[in-house]
Amino acid sequence: MNKCTHHLINALANAILIFALGFSSARANLPTITIMSDKALSNTIISLARQYSAEHNVVVNTSFTDKNIQQQRIIDGGAADILITPVEPWIEELKMQGLVDVYSKTQVARDRMVLVSSIHNPVQANLSEGFPTAAVIRQMEWGKSFLLGNPQTQAEGIYAKQALRYMEAASDLEEYTLYVKRSDHMLEMLKRDDRFAILSYSKIKHHKGLRIIDFLPDASYEPIRYHAVVIASDNMDEARKFLRYLTKESARSTFIGAGYIVD
Repeated sequence: MNKCTHHLINALANAILIFALGFSSARANLPTITIMSDKALSNTIISLARQYSAEHNVVVNTSFTDKNIQQQRIIDGGAADILITPVEPWIEELKMQGLVDVYSKTQVARDRMVLVSSIHNPVQANLSEGFPTAAVIRQMEWGKSFLLGNPQTQAEGIYAKQALRYMEAASDLEEYTLYVKRSDHMLEMLKRDDRFAILSYSKIKHHKGLRIIDFLPDASYEPIRYHAVVIASDNMDEARKFLRYLTKESARSTFIGAGYIVD
């Protein structure tokens, strides 16, 4: 390597380092907010965080841990500025503890539950007339082929069990039911085999190879409403700005595109 080339490489490396340090310094001076959300909303919230960051020159961090971890972080303080969850009793509990802004609770989206299988599964059903228990059992030629989210790790599993009890199908299907901890594993099983599952519409809307047999009756399970609330902290002004953004038309369009309902 000649001396001229060596100096050129050094100059280029120094320029890159200066740019990186400058970018890091500029980023450090930007307003920052952290959104703690239910895992089911992860893709949508990440998309909204990127949109907001680009439009408002704000650093937006996201967190999608289990509820127990989220709760402990909020109690410890400083973990997040906004919480988005479908668990309304938890929000009321946080209000009683003085950990959130009591006037900030805002519904941002709703979801629905569907009976789903692969596109190759021929079973048809109108769930408003009852659950097709006999048809589902006949179609399942191997062991545990009815997939539900594990209620311990997925709220969807809770809603699914409520719906099956309401439609008087829970006891008949129990011996065929496999409780799965992760919804991505459920999606893989559905695509691979002609199994059945109950999942949220938003989760399967954009998945090719899957077919919605029908929507579960709204009355059969508790409404799935996602509420956002501002967590009490020194950063509440920035949090309120993001909360207002979630009600704007651009954010509403993002929720709708992901399969949610906005009122």
